[in-house]
Amino acid sequence: MKQLKTIVITCMFICILGNVNAQYTGPGSKGKLFTIEYIKANASSLDKSDALIQIKGYVIELINKEDYWFKDSTGTILVEIEKNTMPIRPFDDKTEVIIVGEVD
Repeated sequence: MKQLKTIVITCMFICILGNVNAQYTGPGSKGKLFTIEYIKANASSLDKSDALIQIKGYVIELINKEDYWFKDSTGTILVEIEKNTMPIRPFDDKTEVIIVGEVD
């Protein structure tokens, strides 16, 4: 149980829906969309596979410089978002976002 609370997704980048940056969006451009519930249940295998994943939901709280609580309809998870990967547009806890990264 303690391990589930400390699962961290190392974010490669974060995209706000309707992102202004033009970029390739075809096959292979993003990881598969997962729920937080699935990630917690399968964290060990996702970590070993270095699979690129996506989660869709809300960044609800800043913990420290790069750590945030992220929430979807299935639960809450701790994510690490590096400053250089933050979107250009400001967002808050009511802005739905997609985070792309890997389970660490």
